[in-house]
Amino acid sequence: MQQSKLWRRLRLFFIGFAISALVCYFTLWRGRGEALGGWLPNDRVIAFLLKSTMSVQDKPRCLLDCHGMTLPEVQNALKDADVDFGNSVTNTEPCKQYQLKITDKQGQPMELRFNACIQDSTSQLIAVYPEGKPVKACECK
Repeated sequence: MQQSKLWRRLRLFFIGFAISALVCYFTLWRGRGEALGGWLPNDRVIAFLLKSTMSVQDKPRCLLDCHGMTLPEVQNALKDADVDFGNSVTNTEPCKQYQLKITDKQGQPMELRFNACIQDSTSQLIAVYPEGKPVKACECK
């Protein structure tokens, strides 16, 4: 009699464990890259920049042209970018400035500074800092 009570309790325990494991899987782990990845600050900034209406000032456009990059290529490189929060200015209103590190199509590192306005969903590329290539070679004013 004692042994049947033990097996009954173990069966109920494992049935409950299986049900709770399925609930946890479907609510927490399934689609985790899409749901939980957007909570991190780096991913939130990049997602905003990709969804916003992006424009470029004249000097950054000249530097991009000089290094052979277009705005769609910059937007594509933003998907793998890292936000440098140490050099970003995030306490200004209504627009915040973010500095991002990307690699151009030749694999050279570049830093871009964006002015991101959350209120009207716009962003503007305001500075380009190419590393490894001298800025003076581009002769942009």
